[in-house]
Amino acid sequence: PAVQLSGNILQPRMTGRDDPQLDVTDAMRAFCEYKPLQLYPICGYVFKSKSPSCGLKNIPVFNGGKILATDHRGLFAQAIIDRWPDLPVSDEMDLNTYEQRVQFIALAMNYYRNLHSTLKSELSGLIFEENLAQMFPSKK
Repeated sequence: PAVQLSGNILQPRMTGRDDPQLDVTDAMRAFCEYKPLQLYPICGYVFKSKSPSCGLKNIPVFNGGKILATDHRGLFAQAIIDRWPDLPVSDEMDLNTYEQRVQFIALAMNYYRNLHSTLKSELSGLIFEENLAQMFPSKK
């Protein structure tokens, strides 16, 4: 069934568009907790436009059939941005031209290089510490 954001502007719920008694907020928030961990390490994300879960911008929040706000993000999109604020993200509608797609791919590749450089440094540090511990075991 179709869903929408509704209720409180600060903490909107995800409810049925045609059946307001349908509330999938808790299930969506649980999904938002575990799914990003499964995606790591990602280097960019393209979100579905106008979606109450994945919309990156201009998602309305309703209450009693009236629009309270039109400037929200979908719940999953917000979770991804909260977890990785520097991750290149885009709304699918913002990738209509070749130039926009090339720019997004360049951002994602730069993020990839930075991410892997950081991971490589951290891994090198761990290997160094492990080798050091083997060379000079602590006395217990």
